[in-house]
Amino acid sequence: MSKKKFQDLKDLIGALKKEEIILAKKHLTAFESFHTRAPSKMLRLLNLILKESNIDFEKVKKLIGNDITIKSYNQLISRTLVRIEESLILDINLSRKKGYTPVFRNRLKIRKLIVQASILQGRGLANYALKNYNWIIRTAKKFELYDELIETLFLKQAIVFTKEGAKEYDAISK
Repeated sequence: MSKKKFQDLKDLIGALKKEEIILAKKHLTAFESFHTRAPSKMLRLLNLILKESNIDFEKVKKLIGNDITIKSYNQLISRTLVRIEESLILDINLSRKKGYTPVFRNRLKIRKLIVQASILQGRGLANYALKNYNWIIRTAKKFELYDELIETLFLKQAIVFTKEGAKEYDAISK
C-alpha cells in the first residue's frame, strides 16, 4: 500500500502546473511551526520528487531521514498527498481564468459554499446560511447547475420551515 500511495503522490506532483506547485509549497509550509528552521518533511518530500520524478520509494525514505520508521514514512506520504490535494481546491487555484471554465469554477465554488453554509447552519447561523443559499440558487440557475440547485433548495427549505413555517416551505417547493 505504501508504495502505491507514493506512486500516487508522484503522479499527482507530476500533473501539477507551475502555479499549483508554488501554492502547494505554500500550503505545506502553512502547517510548519515558526520555531523550526529546517523545511518540513512534507516540503522536503515534495522537493525531492520535483527534483527527480523517477526517484524510488526507498531512496526518498533514506533522504528524508535514516531514523524514520516505515509507519511514519507512510503517514508522511499520506499527509503530503492529502495536503497537496487540498491545495488544488483553494480559491486561488479555482479562480484562475485559464485553469477552468466558468461553469466548472462556479460548480466548485457552489460546492464549497454548500458545505460552509451547512456548517454555519449547524452552528445556529441560519440567516448567514440563507444568504449563502440564496446566492447559490441564483448562480446555479444562471449556470444551469441543477444538481446543486436542487440540493440547495432542499437545504433552504429546512431552514425556512423551522423559521417561517409550512407556508414558506411550500412556496420553495413550487
